[in-house]
Amino acid sequence: MAQQGEWAAGLAATVGDRIKHYRGMRRLTADQFARRMSESGVPLTRSVVANLESGRRPTVSLAEIIAAAAILEVSPVGLIFGGSSEVDILQEFTAPADATLGWFCGVGPLAGGDFRDGDDPTPVTLLHRHRRQLMDVRTFDATAVNVRARRRWAETAPADEVGDRVALTADLDREIGRTSDLAQEAWTRLLDTRQAFRTRGWEPPALPSYWARCEEAGGPAMWGQFVVDGARR
Repeated sequence: MAQQGEWAAGLAATVGDRIKHYRGMRRLTADQFARRMSESGVPLTRSVVANLESGRRPTVSLAEIIAAAAILEVSPVGLIFGGSSEVDILQEFTAPADATLGWFCGVGPLAGGDFRDGDDPTPVTLLHRHRRQLMDVRTFDATAVNVRARRRWAETAPADEVGDRVALTADLDREIGRTSDLAQEAWTRLLDTRQAFRTRGWEPPALPSYWARCEEAGGPAMWGQFVVDGARR
């Protein structure tokens, strides 16, 4: 059985080893690293850095991990996982590194766990969902813009270019309706995701200015309409 505190000390040793590795890659001395940590709001001395990197310091704080990752230009998770095939998650629980990394980043289950994304999506899952849905909204709206432009052309173009004007405009009207419905469905899904952020106490990602105004107004007045400056942002 592992001794009390052995797991925490092992985690600190892993973080220290990764800090030493990346500090060398960035060509930072221990003094320089300690000074930058202190300037970042996490007071650290050269001797503390030496103890952490040598495995003699039994603990490491979350603030230290975040500040060190920012200074060394790596992700925080890059300091926590040392690159081995298995990771000690708790004092008596070891799991495969790939599954552990996915769990830690909020995109998969811990080995043997139950990860029900649909029931309780993580921030990472919601961020990915939000990005896809905003892309859908912009794609369908851009399609509606193009169809409306063709509809305006069909109304005024010379007869020899249009052919059967009545049939063409009717087809384009149906296409406007179809693309508008798709855009509205995508918009509704996006708003649902944004509400999911708020329900969990998280602030949803900022929307581009045009779409932020649409959210405030309850949605675009017309899908595919041209805004004042003729552009979507």
